[in-house]
Amino acid sequence: MSNSMIEEIQDRWKRAGYSFFLWHDPPKKNWPVIIHPMDEVVVLLKGKLVFIVNGEKVNFDINQEVFVPSDSPHSVHNIGNSTNCWCYGYRIKGGNEI
Repeated sequence: MSNSMIEEIQDRWKRAGYSFFLWHDPPKKNWPVIIHPMDEVVVLLKGKLVFIVNGEKVNFDINQEVFVPSDSPHSVHNIGNSTNCWCYGYRIKGGNEI
């Protein structure tokens, strides 16, 4: 994961009207189901990550971008034995779909 790759994602999302956050989860971290009132986009940069979105399991590949529609129940799981790194963003009012 290079800084230039992170900056490219951040710039692309900004142009599309999305926020940008960089996140790390410890091994085996499981987040409970959450629902956001706005669209979300996620990219795995390092490690392993699984999302369950509307009951469908999404096993992330490195650099895979996944779109989570607004109001979709989803949970997040680091299924790896090491800390992962991923970024996510929410559509800012008036933003475009990625």
